[in-house]
Amino acid sequence: MIPSKLYLAAAVKAIDAHYSKDSGLDSYALMKLAARSVLAEISTRLDGYSKALIVCGTGNNAGDGLLVATMLADRGWSVNVVLVAGSEKFSPASHRALTACKASQASFISPPDQIDAETLVVDALLGVGFRFPLRAEYRSLIRLINCSDGPVVALDLPSGLHPDSGLSDGVCIQATLTITFLVPKLGLYHGVGQANAGEIVLADLGVPDALIDQYSAESVQVLTSKPLPKRPASAHKGQFGHVLIIGGNNGFGGACLLATEAALRSGAGLVSVISQAAHRSSMLARCPEAMFSAADFNTNIEALLEKCHAVVIGPGLGQDEWARNLLNQVLRSSKPTVLDADALNLQAGTALPRSNVVLTPHPKEAARLLGQQDVSEDRLAVLSALQAVHPSVVVLKGAETLVGSESKVGINIYPNPGLATGGTGDVLAGMIGALVAQGHSLFDAASLGVAHHSQAGLMANQKFGEVGLLARDVIDEIPHSLAGNL
Repeated sequence: MIPSKLYLAAAVKAIDAHYSKDSGLDSYALMKLAARSVLAEISTRLDGYSKALIVCGTGNNAGDGLLVATMLADRGWSVNVVLVAGSEKFSPASHRALTACKASQASFISPPDQIDAETLVVDALLGVGFRFPLRAEYRSLIRLINCSDGPVVALDLPSGLHPDSGLSDGVCIQATLTITFLVPKLGLYHGVGQANAGEIVLADLGVPDALIDQYSAESVQVLTSKPLPKRPASAHKGQFGHVLIIGGNNGFGGACLLATEAALRSGAGLVSVISQAAHRSSMLARCPEAMFSAADFNTNIEALLEKCHAVVIGPGLGQDEWARNLLNQVLRSSKPTVLDADALNLQAGTALPRSNVVLTPHPKEAARLLGQQDVSEDRLAVLSALQAVHPSVVVLKGAETLVGSESKVGINIYPNPGLATGGTGDVLAGMIGALVAQGHSLFDAASLGVAHHSQAGLMANQKFGEVGLLARDVIDEIPHSLAGNL
């Protein structure tokens, strides 16, 4: 399942309550709808099985599991049910589900010592209400389930997975199939979610799109690599923006070169470069299309800043006085700016003088920007903290890169280990700068840049594989991704 939006737990609960009120369906009726959808998926995908172990916690997730147990038993399956913590904390709807299950042929047992490969496990332990820490009785049962060789079907979320951050404390159901209800949850595609959820199927239970749309502001947008519009026959370079790339201190010309070539490949009409004079010959040999200017410690770059539509500063910039002089001049200007790499390190501890900036930190750079040694593994919280300190568009790089503005958050759900190599961040910075120069808003340019950077990386994987993939391999695929030639 490839969703367009992902939802936080608070929004899921609000949608559930809103749907129940509007439709006249109480919690028990919704449980029955959920259980029927699970039964349909099991019948379609796992029809070779006839034995099931249903493990239930204390929330409404348990009620879903009890009704699944009832329906499987009514179909002739051999069904065992484990109530991990009893039924004292059950909601009225879950108590009704328990009564129905007890009237069926399902058996209630204590947690077994082992689970054979012929048994299908249905995980109904924990749902969107889960918060750390994971209790001991759940922890031991999850470990037992993960040692089994049979299929595991998780209801709504794999138990032990945080519904928002996608984190676990090291113990989480490893599902074969996750059937998630109403709307897709952020945690399924974030952190360790994708690694633990297996195949993800949405059972929307009939909730209207119009109702879900009312909660769009509380969702996280899934970034997509939409092709750029085709250019008219009368197009000329002046229509596609002028981006200025600044970086490449002595000994670090490669980073600036990669950002420059990425900007060229991303459709910028003109690309200018400011770097150390020592890099002139290598830059022009590799990128003769770029306009090179050398800068020393006192160079005034105001004239070039006036001419460009967007600035990328940071790749290979260094942190000496040469670098600081260039950064100060850029920040004094009003030009939309992408701050990357050492530009971020130079800015750490100082508030941004303007908001039309894209910050592109990896976790270590994010920690420096926040004045911390390390940042939390809860990346959504880190993104929020960065924006509180530096109001701007933030691209928090990682396996699932996040893009955030004051009002929107986007996520790339297509992680690519091949991109975990030097230079790919410089490529991304150049791409974003080129897209800003072409007239995209900062958030849209960052979102498109992240999505096409990921897609170009996946396309490069097909040629070279993940191991040994180079940043310049990704650059070669950028035009194909931007044109939609997948």
